[in-house]
Amino acid sequence: MRKRRRIKLCFISRISEKKNLNFAINVLKELKDTIVVFDVFGPIEDEAYWNTCQENAKDLPENIKFQYKGVLKPTEIGKIVSQYHALFLPTQNENYGHIIVEALQHARPVILSDQTPWRNLQQENVGFDIALNDKAKFMEAIQMMVNLNQSELDAMSKTSSSYINHQLNLEKIKAKYLKLFA
Repeated sequence: MRKRRRIKLCFISRISEKKNLNFAINVLKELKDTIVVFDVFGPIEDEAYWNTCQENAKDLPENIKFQYKGVLKPTEIGKIVSQYHALFLPTQNENYGHIIVEALQHARPVILSDQTPWRNLQQENVGFDIALNDKAKFMEAIQMMVNLNQSELDAMSKTSSSYINHQLNLEKIKAKYLKLFA
């Protein structure tokens, strides 16, 4: 069971301006009544941008626990993402978003910008896709997740997994491979 008014979010991506970590930090700065664990994973590609993010993170309020956790091996991603309530990736542009797919496959909702091909996530009960010019909506999305009770969170997690399996048609792909090698 998770405690109310607390959420664990992860950011798993390259540390570069395009992935918009600094924006995520700015969103979290505004959350006053919620304890947020926000762990960042990924290679630092742009040292100057990373320094900007670190400086900005120094101004996070006490209720936001920000930590850089380093680079993950691909085989570790599922285990790590499963330890969080959601992936928070307000990216400026994503053609596909492998980490988004992985998070959903590991039954984790996603809080994304609308700059990915993943749309109508809230209607599907698997997360949020929000315009980057609406910081308040990102805050609302996080707060909505915080306010979920355990059974609602469990349902959202289960829906995330089935949603992505349906989107990717994994059973159909599996059947084609089995037919090919039979």
